[in-house]
Amino acid sequence: MYIVSTKQSKLDSFARILLLVYLAECTVGSSGKLISFGPVSIRMLLFGLCFVTTLPAVFQNMKKLVKNNQVIVTVALGVYWLICALIGFKTGNQPALVWADVTGMMGLALVPGFISVMSSGEAIRKAMNVIFIGATALAAVCIVIHFAVAGDDMTRFHHINIWINERSLGGLARLTSGIDRIYLKSQIFLQVGILYGVWLLGNKAPGKRLWVYLAMGIQFCGWVLSYTRGFWLGLLISALIIFVMNPREWKLYLKASGAMLSIFCVFLLMSSSLYGGSKVVSEIVDRTDSSLLAQKEDVQTEQIAPDTDGDGSVSIEEANTAASKLRGQSLKLIYERIGDHPVFGNGLGENLDEIRSDGKIEYMYLDLMMKTGFVGLVLFVLTFFGAAAQHLIWEIRHRGEKKEWDSPRMRDRYLVAAFLGVALTSWFNPFLTNPMGISLLMLTSTAVYTTNKLAGK
Repeated sequence: MYIVSTKQSKLDSFARILLLVYLAECTVGSSGKLISFGPVSIRMLLFGLCFVTTLPAVFQNMKKLVKNNQVIVTVALGVYWLICALIGFKTGNQPALVWADVTGMMGLALVPGFISVMSSGEAIRKAMNVIFIGATALAAVCIVIHFAVAGDDMTRFHHINIWINERSLGGLARLTSGIDRIYLKSQIFLQVGILYGVWLLGNKAPGKRLWVYLAMGIQFCGWVLSYTRGFWLGLLISALIIFVMNPREWKLYLKASGAMLSIFCVFLLMSSSLYGGSKVVSEIVDRTDSSLLAQKEDVQTEQIAPDTDGDGSVSIEEANTAASKLRGQSLKLIYERIGDHPVFGNGLGENLDEIRSDGKIEYMYLDLMMKTGFVGLVLFVLTFFGAAAQHLIWEIRHRGEKKEWDSPRMRDRYLVAAFLGVALTSWFNPFLTNPMGISLLMLTSTAVYTTNKLAGK
């Protein structure tokens, strides 16, 4: 536990509230531009407030923080990240792209403050509840959009898509069956919310689980409506990790799965009545058909944008073909760039100028290698996976040992499993190297290190 003085208790409480609001905004706000005040977004404002209000706690706990492994590797990565920014400027990379890479990781600056004011079981529980509630609200929005555009002549589709695109939240795409893919970047939290929901179920008396089941069912529907295989695979891997670590609770898992599927069936009946058939099911089958995997890559936000002809329709086949071709070209070029500077990388802001102008590729770990080299990748792995590795090592050493649902170790199982699912999804999308992924890193690492501290390690 970290020190909280009497004088600072009120400020720390305020900082804790701000951090919870920051987590909520990351959960529903995607790129952070949901609300903006001119050039200042709500996320930028919350980040600044969280940083300033946690500084006193950081200074008071400095002696402990400088010995905290998570803080040490985070600072090391931050310093190296700035070095890579200088390399990017020196090699002539576009300043705007360099700055975009720098700001994307600025959330790491909150790690010391987060650990200082959130290192208690109550604070971590509240943070998990905030993410769970936020994920439920986000999924509900996806369901509302799904029903709102049913039978639409593309007018509502167009207006909703424009609104989403303008705020860099994601986008819509009309699929071959006539229903729409609803892709929001923050849907990454749906796979997280479902895992947290199982943990919440274990901590609730049987008579108080109804609202959790309902929320998980809503999240499951929103998760499906993304039609993003990366999200689907991430949840499946997280569920597998949980089952391996805690197989004794298979009955609870079965009940949770049954509840989600029951709610999903109700959703399917409502959808079928509006769309004239079970088109949701047909699109699920289409997206999981192994014969189509090579041709039908996930269309990311950049490809889901309104047409220039004004009707808002998007050919998913054309977009998938273009995305698949772009990825193939990206892989070829990025391996060449990595080979040019494998140790220290090409610097932040490195871009595949031949085919892209946005300074990003979908393959996050390869993008890191290209920009920061092997050194950067090692520091990234230590920073983002150190806490998860510590917990997994504990699990291996204590396999078969039963833990109560309200124990910190049980809680950490679900935090780590959810985080690793996001890490897998991030192979195709840079979810970890932005405030959404960093917020999950802060919560997971703080929980694991707090548990270790309580255990006297």
